[in-house]
Amino acid sequence: MLRAMSIILFHLGFLSLLILSPACKMHPVSSNSFDSSVIIMEKTECYGYCPVYSITIDGTGKVIYEGKKHVKKVGKFERQLSGKEISTIFSAFEHSDFFKLQNEYTAGVSDMPTVYVTFEHQGQKKKITDYYGAPESLKKLEELVEKVALSEEGWKQL
Repeated sequence: MLRAMSIILFHLGFLSLLILSPACKMHPVSSNSFDSSVIIMEKTECYGYCPVYSITIDGTGKVIYEGKKHVKKVGKFERQLSGKEISTIFSAFEHSDFFKLQNEYTAGVSDMPTVYVTFEHQGQKKKITDYYGAPESLKKLEELVEKVALSEEGWKQL
């Protein structure tokens, strides 16, 4: 009798799980807080041999690079960043007070390339024009992006 009751209870428990489990929805958890974030950087020409390219890095780590002049990779390329690379670059932007920087850094000098840096994160978007005189904090962010752009591994030509 005891064995029969335990079998019945087991089956009732199992049936309850089957009936109730569709009501419990699983919500996917984002792999990182930067999934909808984007970094774009474009370097323009100067009178000499400055590298001319654009690069877009999204928060999932997808990178699109287009080399135009004075670069090793001319054309469109794509690569995927590792989780660590995504975290490093986007955390640097997030903690840099990017949205508090000036919109433009320029001076009355010539023969300099212009660097346009755009950061979109958590509903905010800002584009900064860096021609001359940008603070070190912005230069360090540009260097992080340039390191990705000029890297030679993992690229696939589009």
